Amino acid sequence: MRKLVILGIVLLAGSGVALADGLPTGWTCNGSCGTLGANGVVPTPPSGSSYEWISTFGSKCIKCAVLPSGSPIGGEETNGSTLISPTFSATAGSLLGVFVDYVSSDGGIPIDYAWAALFTSSNTLVAVIFTDQTDVVTMASTGTTWSPLGIPSSGSCAGTGCGNTGWTDESYTIGAAGSYYVEFGVTNVYDQLDDSGLAINDLNLNGVPIGKPVPEPATLGLLAMAFGGLAQLRRRRPA
Repeated sequence: MRKLVILGIVLLAGSGVALADGLPTGWTCNGSCGTLGANGVVPTPPSGSSYEWISTFGSKCIKCAVLPSGSPIGGEETNGSTLISPTFSATAGSLLGVFVDYVSSDGGIPIDYAWAALFTSSNTLVAVIFTDQTDVVTMASTGTTWSPLGIPSSGSCAGTGCGNTGWTDESYTIGAAGSYYVEFGVTNVYDQLDDSGLAINDLNLNGVPIGKPVPEPATLGLLAMAFGGLAQLRRRRPA
């Protein structure tokens, strides 16, 4: 089953980025994944101050990160990583959204690529939400300095198509009510050199974050009462 994956959290050699906190509860990783804030060419994300990421660097997962709808390059994928969201329920017409930023130091042929795909909770592919490939997407710049790419790929560029896309807003309208999850993936092609990665921010359903706790109204009310009580105490405190 596709969801029987192993949580993989790496320490990026020489980057100074420790991933002790790991991923949010409910996310599962096969390969190299983690959380990070603004770093290198990937700026502060559109929502909040941190994002999840996946990278081919450091991944020992061979042939496990392949576009679910079929390989675009003849099945020559090598090592890569996947990150799977928690399962969520959706009604027909729900809008699934996410921000992503694809960074690749491999700008030549063969190409590396990344994707996001929607599955039912019974592991049936519903749709590929997006794909990014170094030869078909417009990179925002030739900059590749980003800790998850590791050494020597971070800051390097092989070929003319490397760089980063910048944060892009991807969305998909779910056609039928059901239980779903989203798989994100990134892979090397033909070799394990010139690594690529994907930053992922604010996966949401109708604007409500998936896989991150949202305070319930009752909890928010209690917080408001607590802050109100503190304000009263401050006012009563003698000078």
